[in-house]
Amino acid sequence: MCLNDDPSRDERIRLPRLEPGVLPLGTLLHGFLEALGIELFLLRAHAYVPSICRRLAASSALCEVPESFRFTAKLHRRLTHEREPDLSVARRFAAAMRPSSTRLAAVLAQFPFSFVNHPHNRAYSCRLRGALELPPVVELRNATWFERQTLDFVRGWEIGLATFDAPLIGGYARPSVMVTSELGYVRFHGRNVGSWWARDGRRYDYRYRQRELLSWLPRIREIARHTRETFVFFNNHRVGHAVVNAQMLAKLLQRSRKATRAIEARTG
Repeated sequence: MCLNDDPSRDERIRLPRLEPGVLPLGTLLHGFLEALGIELFLLRAHAYVPSICRRLAASSALCEVPESFRFTAKLHRRLTHEREPDLSVARRFAAAMRPSSTRLAAVLAQFPFSFVNHPHNRAYSCRLRGALELPPVVELRNATWFERQTLDFVRGWEIGLATFDAPLIGGYARPSVMVTSELGYVRFHGRNVGSWWARDGRRYDYRYRQRELLSWLPRIREIARHTRETFVFFNNHRVGHAVVNAQMLAKLLQRSRKATRAIEARTG
């Protein structure tokens, strides 16, 4: 979903994730025509990107998707986890994305917990930013990054900062409302503490309860208040949890906005 403080703009559900080969893009866009965005998760470093962009453009035209439809793309792990010195993959990725730049809202770099706040890693972030030439957002899971000097560094390079919900594990960054660019980005991964380090995807088999999402409303509103637009994605994609929770959060946000307007009307 995308949030904006302008009441003339709707709050709509954004698709939580689209994986190549799972469903035809046209089918997904027909099924979620109210959705104004998707987060692409690329299974290969760059091979799928050109075909996905072409299919996305064709499907958007076929389904008469609104002009406001946007998508974000998560970088492949070769650029975030393995961090190869050669950034040619990043440059090819950027070139493939360029024809879809009007639809592309951001490129997400989800760095692992092992990516700590170190001069070498800060230098790599700058090199990656330069190679992409696209609006980047970083998800920094290690708590060592969250100090004022480092955040000023991120802000100075015009890099967006994603906040996320995950299990409260030692050393992990806690949810925050820090903003470093005009784009807000929130991701929900689930709270499976016991299986968080498992490699079979069980960490994402988690459905949020309504009270857990309610606690996020003030954070999301605060982030949206300081950004041009804010994206919210659910990454708990096992057995449809993401779609259920996206719909749940959208309803909670709508109720919250209506309640706020009612209070303002009575006190205005």
